[in-house]
Amino acid sequence: MKTIRSILLGIAVALAVQNSGLAADKMTEHLSMISDKDFDGAFLQMMITHHRDGIEMSNAALKNAQHGELKVFAEKTVTDQGKEIERMAEFLKKTAPNTDMNMASDGEAKEMQTEMAVLSKASGDQFDKMFLTTMAKHHASAVAMSQLAIEKSGKSEVVSLAREIVKKQGREIEQLETWKKEWYPNK
Repeated sequence: MKTIRSILLGIAVALAVQNSGLAADKMTEHLSMISDKDFDGAFLQMMITHHRDGIEMSNAALKNAQHGELKVFAEKTVTDQGKEIERMAEFLKKTAPNTDMNMASDGEAKEMQTEMAVLSKASGDQFDKMFLTTMAKHHASAVAMSQLAIEKSGKSEVVSLAREIVKKQGREIEQLETWKKEWYPNK
């Protein structure tokens, strides 16, 4: 019964993210199919990988963003997600000490490499527009994975972290969307 509930929850989260205009990513879909007993370790591994990708995008913004607000946003993202990676690594050591902390499928890794290649070639307004869209999508993925963790995790530390991610990155998505509307209203 719990497996059916987990599958239905995964489908519901994927549909909610898709209906928000941001398609569910492969990491969230993969995570939704993981058994409850393996969930916490898988969530932490995937979120560590996800945060590393967010830091990589933010480092590109520190170099290429035109708007100062994006540079401040990127600097905060690098700091905050770096701290969260350390916290998740500690949880992972306690929860599943023999796991690989670089978990991502080949498809997920290639998708991120493609996004970074396109982003790194952009400059000026083109970079800023792409960063706003890409980071909002990236954050929506973290929110979807964290919503799954709130429902499926058996560890209070993981649930607490997931709630923090949903709250913080939800606010950041709103900020990114606001900037996009303010800076590029007709695009």
